[in-house]
Amino acid sequence: MRRQCSLLTNIPLKEKVKSVVFDMGEDSAPGPDGFNGCFFQHFWDVVGDSVYHSMLKFFKIGWILPSLNSNLAVLIPKVPKADTINNFRPITLANFQFKVITKFLVER
Repeated sequence: MRRQCSLLTNIPLKEKVKSVVFDMGEDSAPGPDGFNGCFFQHFWDVVGDSVYHSMLKFFKIGWILPSLNSNLAVLIPKVPKADTINNFRPITLANFQFKVITKFLVER
């Protein structure tokens, strides 16, 4: 059990964080902040250090940026002129950095 817990909390290498970011879909739905994978991949040279430092804080002390885990639930119509709840498909827009954290945890 102790070994399993330590696997979840191991500090990720910067190269691994970059790898996870670039393995995720660039056209994924944007989060409430409006940024999707394409933004993080295209501007990695600018935002990469900040993304990595936010990952370090999460894995070292369990802290995430305020509202990073905020999600936005949206109903997408399945048919034109949808008028009942059955005619909608719910999706959740999550912040991309939170998706990176959860992908790390799932892989471990």
